[in-house]
Amino acid sequence: MTRSFGLGLVAAFAIIPLSAHDCCDHGAYHHGWWDCEQQGQHCWRQPAKAIVETLQGTVAEINPPSDSPIVEIWLKSAKNTTLVRLAPESFLQQNGFNLKPGDALSVRGYWAGRDSEFFIARDVQVGGKSLVLRGEHGRPAW
Repeated sequence: MTRSFGLGLVAAFAIIPLSAHDCCDHGAYHHGWWDCEQQGQHCWRQPAKAIVETLQGTVAEINPPSDSPIVEIWLKSAKNTTLVRLAPESFLQQNGFNLKPGDALSVRGYWAGRDSEFFIARDVQVGGKSLVLRGEHGRPAW
């Protein structure tokens, strides 16, 4: 009896997919390869089920560079303040984007992180200028 119970338990675990996430929080539903920040690289693959949205607001704060060269801003809208990942500062500057607190902008992208705690920008519009930061599948333009 114990043996058949054990086999049934093994069979049940074989059927239930485990929820696996990489460092960029791409779940098991995503097939393919992506770079991971934990390996000293930057994640670029957009999750397969990501819904692209547009956020508008003003730059409340620009996070100082840390281990990552990616510029992160806090975008303040009428409803909330959201952490938005843009691109490396050098890429933004090469394209004439020198953001500062108070700048009004619009970003199109998708939510990321285990609990959707930050927003990955695919493109940004500031003062009539727009810049593509990531392609359709999330690959960086820089």
